Amino acid sequence: MNAAEPRAPALSGREARIRLRRAGFGDRQAREVLASGLAGSPRRQGRALLYETHRVAALASRPVLGAATLRRECPRGWFVARRGEPARLATRADQLSALSEGWDDVSFWTMFAMGYDLDRSRGPFAFIATVGGCVYLGADLVGLQGRRLVLADPGPWFEVFRGTRLPTGPGRPWHIRLHEDAARAA
Repeated sequence: MNAAEPRAPALSGREARIRLRRAGFGDRQAREVLASGLAGSPRRQGRALLYETHRVAALASRPVLGAATLRRECPRGWFVARRGEPARLATRADQLSALSEGWDDVSFWTMFAMGYDLDRSRGPFAFIATVGGCVYLGADLVGLQGRRLVLADPGPWFEVFRGTRLPTGPGRPWHIRLHEDAARAA
């Protein structure tokens, strides 16, 4: 952008968080979403970080989906990743690589049940990556290599989740629901 081009209207980080809170984000979620880059890269002006108004408005206006939608669209089960760092990565391949690892805290039995179900070729699990409840990536969880997730392009189910919010409440950096048969196997 050269000096003659007008700048997009901007909000301070504080104003952006207020707008997001009015839309139902918690303060922590609003901070995570802004830090993740989903509202674009902020512009520094003095000590303030400025966010483009239209990007913050787009996040605030995302439709909110709930557990009923997850159950309906992902009957095989789901793995909702709640980690914001990969959202900043430039490419989808980098995001998938980062999201494939770092799940050592997931219980052995949960991983075993997922692997058991995947080995029985019952089909993939839905994998949905979120930050502050905002969905930024979807994939099919098609296998496990030890504790590393094998992720592939998502099936048509992901269109329902693209550009939405999927609040899963506080807790661990994942929210997992296995198909009932897999859960019983564990």
